[in-house]
Amino acid sequence: MLNLGQYNTYEHPTARKFFAVLFYFIEYILIMPALILLWFIALSAVLLLIALGRDINQILIISGAIVMAVRIFAYGSEEVSKELAKLFPLIALSVFLLAPGAFDLPDILNKLKELPLLFNSAVFYFVMILLLEIILRVVYTIVELAKGKEEVGEEG
Repeated sequence: MLNLGQYNTYEHPTARKFFAVLFYFIEYILIMPALILLWFIALSAVLLLIALGRDINQILIISGAIVMAVRIFAYGSEEVSKELAKLFPLIALSVFLLAPGAFDLPDILNKLKELPLLFNSAVFYFVMILLLEIILRVVYTIVELAKGKEEVGEEG
């Protein structure tokens, strides 16, 4: 996590709460969705290039499921989510090494032509991932506040 709350060094209670909410908003409403979108698109593009015989919707479903699984595990156990995220490059590498048709240049060029279609279709899947992220963040925040955290986004 980014933990922008570490930069909240104000001593005045009102200023401290204001900046805690501001940093929380910036981190979880602006930056995290942008990072999730970036990785979702990158993952989808890589899958489009290496997936043999899959259409764009199947690739987006697989990419969305991987991103959602990593985000769900990130709220439960950060270590598990990191390990799950590390698995994908290894799987992609194994596909490149073991699939004889993965390096077929004409097929890769045809798939590169499909890349704009991927971006057009990705909006629905990204919205679903974003809704899941919002639900997870709200539940996580409520649980943390119930545990006794004084400020939203405060590490302790």
